[in-house]
Amino acid sequence: MDNAYRMFLLAVKHMNFTKAADEIFVTQQCLSNHIKRLELELGTELFERSPRLRLTAAGESLLNTVRQIEALEKGLHEELRDLKEETVGEIRFGINVTRARIFLPSLFEQFSARYPKVRVKTVTADTVDLAEMLRKGRLSVFLGVDCEPQKLFHMENISRESVYLIATSTLLRRHYAGLSPWRPLRTGDTVDLHDFPLLPLTGNLNVSTTYQLLKEYLTAQNIIPQQTFFIGDYDTQLSLCGRSLSAMTCPTLILDLLIDYNRFKERAHADPLLILRIKDLTQTLKIDLVRLKSAYQPRYQSFFEELVRQQILNYYEKIGRYMNEAPAAEKAP
Repeated sequence: MDNAYRMFLLAVKHMNFTKAADEIFVTQQCLSNHIKRLELELGTELFERSPRLRLTAAGESLLNTVRQIEALEKGLHEELRDLKEETVGEIRFGINVTRARIFLPSLFEQFSARYPKVRVKTVTADTVDLAEMLRKGRLSVFLGVDCEPQKLFHMENISRESVYLIATSTLLRRHYAGLSPWRPLRTGDTVDLHDFPLLPLTGNLNVSTTYQLLKEYLTAQNIIPQQTFFIGDYDTQLSLCGRSLSAMTCPTLILDLLIDYNRFKERAHADPLLILRIKDLTQTLKIDLVRLKSAYQPRYQSFFEELVRQQILNYYEKIGRYMNEAPAAEKAP
């Protein structure tokens, strides 16, 4: 890549010519001259200099193009290494922290058996942050939940996940206010949240895609949620639900945590958590593998992504079996 473009990327990184110049041990004037020559060559200004440094529309366009060039150059080196049949490399994988906990250990065990010299660096964050990291070239690929499409992204849909209500029968009966007589519920049943107007809910913070989906649904249904506790940790949410202090909602894959939790509760002869469908909640969460369109994909990354797909499908099958074969304690009238 031309040196002027490298200077441009540094200036964008810091949005300060002096700090950008300091990083590569050149003078601020030297870096400014590179940027000015680039602007003359392209016939347009790339930065607005006051009141603070920021990109113009032309600068944004150039930034997207230069990042594609950067990805192509990196991909060329990786492709040449692949042609030599080397198995040394690195994958920077982005994922939500709870999903990482569920299936990454098993996935890494399989991956490292095939590519023991390839390092996997995992970054846990919400989809919005992961998308920005990928755009800046700091990730190889990430697992996105309702990720917004971008022209630089290649998005491969893996599945769509439903959102379920999780609660004990004890809690639901305590807060039932429906017109019909109460009837015992079991895993897989559908509940109408209008019958539980004061049901206490715990959930993720506003940035959560699951929370946003539920919020839109409740608004459309004219239901005012009794949000009592907010935390992004599903283990804490399950603990609160297990004590019949609140209900929670979660997407399909997270149900694997609940299955393990219920097995522990079963041994303790405690009230298990029910997995319930929510009436008229048809919205789903879109699960995608997301990478840059222009980036070369080494064979080891293709293998890694295939493992991600297969692991997720395996967990869906496991959850489906559990839903169809709920423990007797949950089905008892």
